[in-house]
Amino acid sequence: MLELEAEIYLIREDEGGMTKEGFSGMMPSFSVANDLIMCKVILDNNQITIKRGEYHRVTIQLPYGEDYQDYISVGYSFTLNTGKRTIARGKVTLVH
Repeated sequence: MLELEAEIYLIREDEGGMTKEGFSGMMPSFSVANDLIMCKVILDNNQITIKRGEYHRVTIQLPYGEDYQDYISVGYSFTLNTGKRTIARGKVTLVH
């Protein structure tokens, strides 16, 4: 498993994002190398709700991330997706 820290912006509904707030523990897809891979998003500040339209510092766990570690480094920009919908944009701040 690859674990990283990132800053994400959860896209508002009027921007094409989710209709509800996100939550710590949600499992969207993470975009890397033209693939979407499973991930888990965990808020770093003990809160549960990830509010839309705001920036959040999070930990992202990538169970199959070691297969993509050559692509992911500090500053890497990515999206989080559910189905074909992009629900968040982010940038990696630390790779463990």
